[in-house]
Amino acid sequence: MLTYGFEALIPSEIVEPTCRVIRYEEKQNLQARNYDLDMVEELRSTGKIQMENYKRRIMRHYNSSVRERTFQIDNLVLRRFDVQKMVGKLDPEWEGPYKIKVIHQECTYKLMTLEGVEIPRTWNVSNLKKFYY
Repeated sequence: MLTYGFEALIPSEIVEPTCRVIRYEEKQNLQARNYDLDMVEELRSTGKIQMENYKRRIMRHYNSSVRERTFQIDNLVLRRFDVQKMVGKLDPEWEGPYKIKVIHQECTYKLMTLEGVEIPRTWNVSNLKKFYY
C-alpha cells in the first residue's frame, strides 16, 4: 500500500491490468495480512528452535573430530618457537624436548629442560605437542 491507499503498480499494469491487479480483493488481503501478523511470533520461535538444532548439530560434528590434548607431569613435549623470534621458511617450528614440571590449569603448563632448568613462562596446550622418541 502506498501513502494514499493505492497499490504500487509497474507501468505495464497501468495500461493493461495483470491477473494480480484483477484478482486483488482488499478484504481478503487484510485477512491474509492479519493472519501473517498473528503468525509472526510463532514463525520466529520455530526459526529460533531450528537455529538452535542446527548449532547443536554443527557443534556435535566439530567436537567429534577434535582431540583433546592433555599432558601429565614429566611428559616430554615440544614447544612452538616464540612468536617474537623471527622464524625463517626452512627453520623448524618446534623446539625441545621439554618436561612438564607443573600443571597450572587444565590447558596451561610450566616447562623445564631435560637438565632441570625451569622455563620462566607458562605455555598453553595449543603451543605444545607430544614428543615421541
